[in-house]
Amino acid sequence: MAGLKSFADLKGLSKQLKEDSEARAAAEAERIRREKEQQAEANVFRGSLAA
Repeated sequence: MAGLKSFADLKGLSKQLKEDSEARAAAEAERIRREKEQQAEANVFRGSLAA
């Protein structure tokens, strides 16, 4: 039975690692989206100063 418990623990850990990885990927995508948005806003601001 210890082997089954160990296997179940590993499956649970694998699932948790996958969820953590997906959460990090989503956070990174959001960070990149915000950076692009800020760059676009900065370009609009720079453009308005130059005009």
